[in-house]
Amino acid sequence: MENNVSPKKERVLSLDVLRGFDLFVLLCVGPLFLSLAAGPFKDFFQTNAWGKAIEAQFHHVRWEGFVAWDLIMPLFLFMVGAAIPFSLSKYTSGSEEKPTFRLYFRIIRRFLLLWILGMIAQGHLLDLKIQGLNFYSNTLQAIAAGYLISSILYLIFRIKGQILITILLLAAYWALMTFVKFGDFGGGSFLPESNLSEGIDQKVLGCWRAGVVFQKDGSWAFSTTSHYTWILSSLTFAATVMTGLFAGELIRTGIAKNTEGEADEKKKKSVRVRIFGLLLLIGVLLTAAGFGWSKIPEGSPGYCPLIKTIWTPSMVLFSSGLSFILLALFYAFYDLFGFRCGSTLFKVIGMNAIAAYMLPRFFNFSTIAKMPLHGLEQYMGVWYTPLITFSGFMLVWFILWGLYRSGRFLRV
Repeated sequence: MENNVSPKKERVLSLDVLRGFDLFVLLCVGPLFLSLAAGPFKDFFQTNAWGKAIEAQFHHVRWEGFVAWDLIMPLFLFMVGAAIPFSLSKYTSGSEEKPTFRLYFRIIRRFLLLWILGMIAQGHLLDLKIQGLNFYSNTLQAIAAGYLISSILYLIFRIKGQILITILLLAAYWALMTFVKFGDFGGGSFLPESNLSEGIDQKVLGCWRAGVVFQKDGSWAFSTTSHYTWILSSLTFAATVMTGLFAGELIRTGIAKNTEGEADEKKKKSVRVRIFGLLLLIGVLLTAAGFGWSKIPEGSPGYCPLIKTIWTPSMVLFSSGLSFILLALFYAFYDLFGFRCGSTLFKVIGMNAIAAYMLPRFFNFSTIAKMPLHGLEQYMGVWYTPLITFSGFMLVWFILWGLYRSGRFLRV
């Protein structure tokens, strides 16, 4: 833990708020909605066409396609990238400070800590058993890989080089998936059981791959239902983080212009309007590009369906475009117009994002909430589970609020 009582004055509120909003949806809105859909409003969400369509937005698409719930992880990676320019810009070309061995060590240390936390969160590391250990299977590890690659690219290359390499990352993933054949995998297949990314994960991770089923005699087999891939997808994880980095750099350079000389309020607002417009425009273009790419028919040159499970390039463009649009809207609301509605609720989470993500992995807060509230079950009926779900989240939030008030933030 680090004591940061006085945040920097130039801190961009929308970045903290959007990061917090993303986790708020993950930790509160999603679970609360599903408890309501399975309880008080069960008939509506199971029988009404509109209800079914809404509920579908809170479940991951099994393979091809995209719903609102699928944006949670890409947005998290995107926001990690958006923070990079604010922490590393003083070391880039033209700055007084230059990258040092100590800086690269810090980047690698953060990569390793995120990786270990990911293994704790979803890799069964604390079970202290070799059997059942998942080496690469969690959002934090995807962030670790993306952060490591993106930070180094940001320190070494200028913006044009960064954009070119990001395009190359997407192109390399697509080319490998399309043209490389590895046993029964690859050769242009984007199917769950036969795509190249699946084959690489099976070959490299073996029994440490997520979803592996173990038998009593110690034998094991790959899951026939879980097809999330990680190793080859690290290329596109990095591309997602890089798109967030470009958004953060756009905002950071705008702030720099507003702090040069004696810029008046009219000029400052003009720069903010320009930032908003560029974020929105880039978002629309990337979303359209990703959607358009995903619609190329199978068998045609450039075929690349939109699949979050294997993190295809079309999905990167589509989800990053939506992330740009969301950031543009949050930037306009909080930094352009200066509204503060809901900022504390989300900022408390967003400024302690790693703690917010890990706390529910260590403690079952819904079970803790039941202890003082168990007597209400007999009176509340189907409303009891939503109450416990919301109460569990509020316990997490108040812990984060206490950390926020004391100026303590978990940094890795």
